[in-house]
Amino acid sequence: MNHRFTSIIITNITENGLAYRNKQFKLYDIILRVNNFDFTNIKHQKAVDILRTSGHKIQLLIRRLAPSYSEEIELTHNGKLNIYIDGGIGNEYFINDHGIFITDISKYQTNKQLDIGDRLLQISSTSNTYDLRFVTFAYAKKYIQLACIESQTIKLYVGHARRTERTVLHQEQYDPFG
Repeated sequence: MNHRFTSIIITNITENGLAYRNKQFKLYDIILRVNNFDFTNIKHQKAVDILRTSGHKIQLLIRRLAPSYSEEIELTHNGKLNIYIDGGIGNEYFINDHGIFITDISKYQTNKQLDIGDRLLQISSTSNTYDLRFVTFAYAKKYIQLACIESQTIKLYVGHARRTERTVLHQEQYDPFG
């Protein structure tokens, strides 16, 4: 669990475990709700206890970064993008994930295509393209500033997080053939 982002995040899927066999979960899925319990601001041990005692059927609401939800967004700016970011190599926003994520959006940001939790993958000015996938926070900030200096219109390639609901059965109810 990331202490700055207090939701529960799937960072490991054990081979041949229930989540692995169920095939509905992906690494870095964010668990928002289990049955009727809100998981958006919960301690790790409390989450484990709820999952262990939740009964035979579990209704999960998760948020997922899905490649099919990636898009290129063109933004015109006045020197700043009016977004706040976090993450990067050595400063993971999500444990074991080096991505750069939007953590806040200024009220002055008029583009409604961006959302908190979106992953920044690349930024392009009219002169250069900067890869934001495997960089430190300092380099991400530098590349964003450079792109904004180089042109008033930039293109951001972002991975959007999206909500999805899943139902899973506990181990004793799992039938791999049926």
